[in-house]
Amino acid sequence: MKTSHSRAGLAVNLSGVSKSFGRAVVLDKCSLTVEAGRFVTLLGASGSGKTTLLRIIAGFLTPEKGDVQFDGQSVVALPPHKRNIGMVFQSYALFPHMTVFDNVAYPLRMRGTKEDLRKRVGDVLEMVQLGAFAGRMPAALSGGQRQRVAMARALVAKPPLVLLDEPLSALDKELREQLQVEIKAIHRQAGTTFINVTHDQGEAMGMSDLVAVMDKGQIQQADRPQDLWNRPANAFVARFLGGSNLIRAHANGGTYELPDGNGLRAASGERAGTVELAFRPEAVRISLQDPQGDSVNCLQGRVIETIFLGEAVRVVVEAVGQSISARIPASEAAELAPGSAVRVHWPVAATTALAAENR
Repeated sequence: MKTSHSRAGLAVNLSGVSKSFGRAVVLDKCSLTVEAGRFVTLLGASGSGKTTLLRIIAGFLTPEKGDVQFDGQSVVALPPHKRNIGMVFQSYALFPHMTVFDNVAYPLRMRGTKEDLRKRVGDVLEMVQLGAFAGRMPAALSGGQRQRVAMARALVAKPPLVLLDEPLSALDKELREQLQVEIKAIHRQAGTTFINVTHDQGEAMGMSDLVAVMDKGQIQQADRPQDLWNRPANAFVARFLGGSNLIRAHANGGTYELPDGNGLRAASGERAGTVELAFRPEAVRISLQDPQGDSVNCLQGRVIETIFLGEAVRVVVEAVGQSISARIPASEAAELAPGSAVRVHWPVAATTALAAENR
C-alpha cells in the first residue's frame, strides 16, 4: 500500500466496525476518525471492546462488518506486517537474550535495513532517554526503562502509526505518571499518529488529543478531554469520567422539576420529558444558608459523610432523596459533620441536561 503524508502521521478512519465471538457482540458499529499526527486513546472498562478494536486496527482480527482505512485506503485485507505500524505491548515483549540496542534494532534487521542502522537506533534511544543503556540486557532494567525500550523499538522504523496496548498498566502510580509525561513528549517529537488503549481515566485525559469512551462494544463519545469532562454526551460518560452527579428531573417550561416541586435549570442540552441533570462534584458548594443571586441551582439537604482526600474533602449530601457529591477545599469542610443541615448549590452554567437512563 502506497501512501503519502503531509505529516509523519497516518490518518485512520473506522466506519461501522462490528465484531462478535460466538453469540457475544464485542463491537457494535464503531466509527471513529483519527487525524494524522494525533494522540488518540480508546478508554473503557474491561470488556468494553477497546482492545478488540485496537487489534482490528492492527490487523490481528478481521471485522465482520465495516471498514478500516489508512489515509483513505481500506486495509481490512492487509495482514499486520504490511500495515507499516509500530506496536507497544503491555508485557513489553522484549527479547531477554538481546541487548537494548539489538532489541531496538530488530525491526530494522527484519526488514533488511542496513544503511544508518546504528545512527537510527542511537537517535531513537536518545529520544527515549536511554542512550547510555544500549549495551544493557533487559533484565538489568527497571520496568519503566523496559517500557521505553519497547517504545523505541516501535518507533525505530519510523512507522506513521503506533498502537499502544495498555503500556503503563503494569507500573506503579508514580512511574505511570512520570511516563505519561515522557510518552506525550515522545509523541510530540516523533510527530506520528498514536492510538492508545487504557482503562485509566487520568492517563487518557492527560495524554490524549482525543479520547473515545467505550462501553458495551460502542463508542459512547469521542471528543477532546476538556469537552468530555464539561459536556458529556450521555449519562454513562458523565458518570464514568470522574463521577458526575446525576439528578433525575422532568422538563417543565424552561426548568426541570424535581419530585418535591423544586425547579432546576441547565445551561446546555435542552430536552423534553424526563432527563438526567449532570454536574461535576467540583462545581458544588456547600453552605448553611441560601446563596445570593439566581445564577445557581440550590437544594436543601443533610450531610451523610465526609471523606478526606488530602488536598480536598469529598462531602456526600442527601437531597431530594438522592446523593449529591461535592469536592471542596479542606478549609471549607471543617464544620460539616454527618447529620448537618446544609444547602448544596452549583452554577446553572455547570449543569447539562442529558437523556434519562433506564433505572
